[in-house]
Amino acid sequence: MNSPASAINKLLTIRNWLIGFYIAEYEQKGEDRAKYGEKLLLKLSGKLNQKDGFPFRNLKLFRQFYNSYPQFYAVIKELLVQDASIGQSLIAQSLNPKQYLPPDKLIDQLAYTHFIQLLSIEDSVKRIFYELECIKDHAKAHTYSGFFIKAKHSL
Repeated sequence: MNSPASAINKLLTIRNWLIGFYIAEYEQKGEDRAKYGEKLLLKLSGKLNQKDGFPFRNLKLFRQFYNSYPQFYAVIKELLVQDASIGQSLIAQSLNPKQYLPPDKLIDQLAYTHFIQLLSIEDSVKRIFYELECIKDHAKAHTYSGFFIKAKHSL
């Protein structure tokens, strides 16, 4: 994954994860408060949509992306700076490394659009299966999007 397009995809993936990190850890203070969270996202999207083009739906996806892939913390921290001041979240601290694929491999080989599709799969074992499928056949990873929705109910 050395092309300019791949580098841009990687940076967009990291940016979107960091926005989700910011929303969950700083704006919501690490708490899962559904009603407050929705109001907060509406408020943030009102401010950001005018300046930066981040509508409510995107902010919601960024937060879901962060919550679904907390294992990216270590890789992103390493990519940003050697002594980052980003504190590791409780979600990331509680992870079992055997429950997910190496984050650096996912970030390097999948585009953010793949992650959006994978977010629809709540079962982590099923999601890992489709992550592997996308990595194995990266050239055709976009063809798996139809399967992601079916994966909620099958496998």
